[in-house]
Amino acid sequence: MKLLTLIACFALFVYSGVDKLAHRSAFEIQVGKSPILTGHETFVSWAVPITELAIAVLLFIPWTRLIGYYGFFTLMVGFTVYIGMLMSGADHPPCGCNALLESLSLKNHVYVNLVFIGMSVYGVLND
Repeated sequence: MKLLTLIACFALFVYSGVDKLAHRSAFEIQVGKSPILTGHETFVSWAVPITELAIAVLLFIPWTRLIGYYGFFTLMVGFTVYIGMLMSGADHPPCGCNALLESLSLKNHVYVNLVFIGMSVYGVLND
């Protein structure tokens, strides 16, 4: 279970970070449509994928893995809070998610995030 948790968290952030950087212009446009992030789209479109990839590196290296799990947990909680804020204040909120998750409703996206948050807690407790 430890290895599966590590692989899932690592793969999510590598895929997501690479996808956002590969389609950074589109990601920046999506971020710009957010009522919360408008005006910060350039910074966010670089900071989020770079942070995701940095956390993936921390997860990959055994002696930094615990820091990586804490970073993963923090970012996933932040993403989930952000989605909750969007859901509470917009009729059709934009999603700047990776291509894998953008087809989900925001409600289902929250559920996926909660699963990954739980996995990161498991990782912290069992690292």
